[in-house]
Amino acid sequence: VVGSVDVYKRQTLNNAVVAQFGVSANHLLKQRLLEALKNDLLFTDCTVTQLADKFHFSDPSHLMRFFKQQTGKTCSQYLSDYQNGVYE
Repeated sequence: VVGSVDVYKRQTLNNAVVAQFGVSANHLLKQRLLEALKNDLLFTDCTVTQLADKFHFSDPSHLMRFFKQQTGKTCSQYLSDYQNGVYE
């Protein structure tokens, strides 16, 4: 019974997020995380390892994989593009 209550709560939350923002809760959370990562990559001196720790990734490679899946670029490619005037 507890498991079904958790599923119901997740569905209710997701339905509310879709109604408000037009995207799933999962998508919204990933986009917010990605924006925070991009901001820290560009405007702090944190290394990928430090960012992985800050954002609670269990390993820096997991952060790098998430970033590449979301942007199509590695962290260093994203930084290089930004420094060369390619903005997203």
